[in-house]
Amino acid sequence: MGSIVKQWMLATLVVLISAMMVVEGHAQQGALTITADALEMNDLKQIAVFKGNVQAEEGAMQLFSDRMVVTYRPSQAGGTKQDRIREIVANGNVVLRQGDHIGRADKAVYSVSSRALSLEGNNRTAVVQHNKDRLEGQKIVLQMDENRQIQNVKVEGGRKGRVSAVITPDGDIKPQQRP
Repeated sequence: MGSIVKQWMLATLVVLISAMMVVEGHAQQGALTITADALEMNDLKQIAVFKGNVQAEEGAMQLFSDRMVVTYRPSQAGGTKQDRIREIVANGNVVLRQGDHIGRADKAVYSVSSRALSLEGNNRTAVVQHNKDRLEGQKIVLQMDENRQIQNVKVEGGRKGRVSAVITPDGDIKPQQRP
């Protein structure tokens, strides 16, 4: 992958990871607010399920989905709430947004232990967009190091076609022909 393409993707995707981490609770800027039509928590199973018009906001970062499931570890003495999160799965009309950075997918999965964020398309392709530049694929996976810096980006075309990256110097999308 060319260095310009890689640099653009990394800069854009860092913002999307930050948006997922807002839900995880790593952001320090302010209060996290999650709203939904319903919430079911089961401490025995260590799961919280937000259903219907889910919206998570912290500062300028937002996550929208039809459903969000947060799995967590049991509470331990001296541990923080952030340390308890195992995985966050957002399903249905997923949108991650901060300013002019946006990601769209049918499903987003953030695994805390593996530090991986996956945007997956089912009915549509997964999309990451910054201004007019755009990255598309059936599945976009971001792998991070312990400092949450992106180390690897993998984009899969899947059964719905090839991957696509549109990167322009002036930020204008150029029309593309798709097979």
